[in-house]
Amino acid sequence: MGRFRQSFTVSASPSAAVDYLADYAHTVAWDPGTTRCTRDDIGPLGVGTTWTNVSDFRGRETTLTYRLVELTDRRIRFEGEGRGATAYDDFTVTAGAGATAHITYDAGITFKTWRKVADPFLRPMLSRMGAGAVAGVTAALAG
Repeated sequence: MGRFRQSFTVSASPSAAVDYLADYAHTVAWDPGTTRCTRDDIGPLGVGTTWTNVSDFRGRETTLTYRLVELTDRRIRFEGEGRGATAYDDFTVTAGAGATAHITYDAGITFKTWRKVADPFLRPMLSRMGAGAVAGVTAALAG
């Protein structure tokens, strides 16, 4: 399994950060690898809401269905499932100094079947991808 974890501060309130991050369709704006992300259902966003996320992963298109599995005023967790991998994105949001939010982003991916041979190569790749996602979230929440 490959894992990325980093804490950072954004210039948005904790509630604005949670509201933004809870809609996984926003990954198109902040995750450099995401090419498309569409919500699969209608109605109020909440635990159980799903999205189909299409990413470019090392030159190959990868599709995972992400489900919102936890949503509180300080924590958002998504779990993704696809034919070749499972993944998660976990955000913990707390009040920062002034009108900022402090976010801890924890993400991981596990390949299935023969794809597991790629696990040793995931750490540097996830570090690059995670750093891009942190920069994207920071920029998206700057306005």
